[in-house]
Amino acid sequence: MARPKGSTNKITTEVKEQIQNLIDTVVNRIDVDEMTIDQKLKLLQLSLHYVLPKLRSTEMTEKKYEDEPIFIEVLERRDGEQEAENWEDNFEVTSRKKIVSNF
Repeated sequence: MARPKGSTNKITTEVKEQIQNLIDTVVNRIDVDEMTIDQKLKLLQLSLHYVLPKLRSTEMTEKKYEDEPIFIEVLERRDGEQEAENWEDNFEVTSRKKIVSNF
């Protein structure tokens, strides 16, 4: 009788658990202080492959951004309002220019 679809293989699960326990035991017994510099470098060389992605597996894609127009608003002081507390209220937009980059 076949396994139901999506169920885990019992033997594979047990083997994975035993291998994980073995790895944990070995890693916990490594005494880095007693290693030579060459051994430490070799350990780093081997273990970095599991932590950092390899350069060739990193995909570099360049996103193209469309230039958006720049708007410049021309402000002129309102008549009769020279010294108000809120200076921003003394001005009004009289025209708007659209600048498009040709780069």
